[in-house]
Order: sequence, then structure tokens, then C-alpha cells
Amino acid sequence: MRSAMSSRRAGIILILLGAAAVSAQTARGQSKLPVKHSTAATCEDFQERKHQRLSKPLGGDAALLDINLVEFGVSNFGNLAYDPVAGGYQGLYYPAGQRWGSVLYTGGIWLVGDVNGDIRSASCQYSTEYQPGMILPDGTADDPEDDQYQVYKFDAENPPTPEAIAQGCPSELLGDQMLYSVMNDLGTHEYLNDTDPLGVEIQQTTWGYDAEGALANVVFSRFRIINKGGNQIRNAYFALFYDPDIGDNNDDASGADSVLGLVYAYNGDAYDEQYGVQVPAFASDFFQGPIVDAPGETAVLNDGITLANKRILGQTAAFHFT
Repeated sequence: MRSAMSSRRAGIILILLGAAAVSAQTARGQSKLPVKHSTAATCEDFQERKHQRLSKPLGGDAALLDINLVEFGVSNFGNLAYDPVAGGYQGLYYPAGQRWGSVLYTGGIWLVGDVNGDIRSASCQYSTEYQPGMILPDGTADDPEDDQYQVYKFDAENPPTPEAIAQGCPSELLGDQMLYSVMNDLGTHEYLNDTDPLGVEIQQTTWGYDAEGALANVVFSRFRIINKGGNQIRNAYFALFYDPDIGDNNDDASGADSVLGLVYAYNGDAYDEQYGVQVPAFASDFFQGPIVDAPGETAVLNDGITLANKRILGQTAAFHFT
């Protein structure tokens, strides 16, 4: 076992995010929110939930992005690194093609904002406040068990379908393989922060490239967040929660680079019980944050397009807890 693991080459798995990104990384919409602890989960709560199996909501679906050296499980209920076969955690496998080495125990989408002075959240950690499906024009959630709400998987031979495009999926393939799903936060919120829903729909697109070099270790994700709840959401923060387990979880460490907008996790010593001496690392980067109004400023997108009176927000915070 150890010999087989040590023969594998090490690498860095990088998740590039198109709207925001841990452990937890945040990007904000306006001014900083007041901190309230009345409904916040404690670290003890997180530890208890970590050892429980994630409860998949009605209609929940998941699929693996598996075009390169990273196999990354994506769900339609806010959970990242969800294994669609095993039905639970540790669904970020590196290198691809095996099941003895995973670098991420779980991850999830966090969103919080002020609705008329009421702090509301939509989050996924070891439980979820998201459910599959779109929000209808009347502000109610569509049936989460409708078969059309799945995690779609597309490639050059299987391009995006009209059904997926009608749900917000890009009409053209991104990368060499692409996953798409849509979710909302109008399901139950009682298991996490116990707030009223924000009324948001999240359209998630994840893709990768069949390439050598750095791109072989990279997954891209983009989140389109639409307020369909009829209420103005002020001071909104978007974040991703990660629980990295680099092989064996007893010797890991983490850090952040505020200049690069990067958070990362790595093995804290020279040997790992699962990977041996060739141990990968995990990182998540803000490739492009939310675009907000900024009179007199100009935002420059990655493709060179300029947007007058706009600003692209970057990482505003990164923190870890045990």
C-alpha cells in the first residue's frame, strides 16, 4: 500500500472560482455586516456534524467532473466534493482513477445578507439549506423532485441541451467537460443557522480541460446568484466553506495569501498515511469576484473587456477553525 502510494506523483489541485471563494473565503457586496452569534453554529456543532452522513435533499443529484487528473464531485444542493457513487463526502480524488486518496472531505456554498435589518443566510456545511431547482416567477420554488433538475454533464460529443439552457446553462461548452446545475435556498433552514430564506437561485457551472501541465490539475467553477425573493439584500457576502483532508487528516495545515486571493491546505509533515511521501496540496483562488457599482471606476475583465463605473471585488477575508 505505501509503496503504491509513494509511486504516485504529487501535484497541486487548484479550484478557480468565478464569483467568490475558504476555509472560509469571502467576498462582499457592500459594507461589513454586524456580527451576530445568536443563531451561529459553534465549532462543537461542526465537529458533531462532520461525523454524520450528509443528508441529501429530495431530488438531490451529483456528478463527477473527470476530464483530467482531478475527479471532483458536484451536487445540485450546495455541496462540493460530493461523491455521487458513495453518496457522501470525500469526493475530490487525486490522482484520478483511484479511491484511496482524497484531498477534500467536503465543501459548501455560503451566502449571507441583510434583509430589512434581518440577517439571513443560505449555507451548506455538513448539512445544507439548498435544494435543487429554479425559483418560479411568483417567488416560490419549483418542484425539487422534477427530473429536469439534475447535474448535467456535457462534452464535445454531448453539447448543452435546450432543457439545461432553459435553466441558465451556458449555450456553449466551457472547457472540454462541463457540469451544470441550479439550486435555491427556499428549503428548510432549521438544521444550520435557522434563519428565513434569502430567496436566491444559484446557477453553478463547473468545467475542466483535457490538458497536460498546470491545467491538468485545475477545476473551474462559476456561480451566478440571482435574487428572486422580492426583497433587497444588502451587505451580501458570498463564501465557500472547505474541510480539506489531505489524505490522512491528522497532519494537515492551511494558510491564505491575501494578495493572490488564495487559500490552501497541505500536509504538515513529510509523510502521509495515504499518500506516502508524494503528497498533493489543495488551493482555492478568486479568479474573478462579484462585479458591483463603483462610480468613476472601470472594471477590466479577464478577456480585456472594460466596464465603466464598475468594480470587481476580490477576497475580503479568509479564516480557519478546528
